[in-house]
Amino acid sequence: MNRWWQVALWAALIIILSVGPTGPEVSEFWPYAVHFFEYAILGILLFRAIVYTWKVVAGLSAIAAIAVASAYGVAMELVQLSLSYRGFGYDDIVTNCSGAALGLVVWRLGFKRDHKHGEERG
Repeated sequence: MNRWWQVALWAALIIILSVGPTGPEVSEFWPYAVHFFEYAILGILLFRAIVYTWKVVAGLSAIAAIAVASAYGVAMELVQLSLSYRGFGYDDIVTNCSGAALGLVVWRLGFKRDHKHGEERG
């Protein structure tokens, strides 16, 4: 599957989860865990698509991926602002941005470790 299709499908899933009604919370930290995970995956997928498509060095690709994922997170919060059953939250924006950045860092560290041992992951 084309890497940009992966980004588009994951972004669509985020839209669906962002505009739909919220379900029961497992704990008070559950929504933050969901936000963090969603944007960690989005950051990784964006990074992979950028590197693959434009052959940009990893550092610049990571900055671009984090910036795009973070902007998408802000956009989703602004969409939620217009929905009567959802809410805008600065804490959600921070969690989205943190997820994109930290998820990508953890993934990159794992990739470098595996790459040194001759195992290439995408």
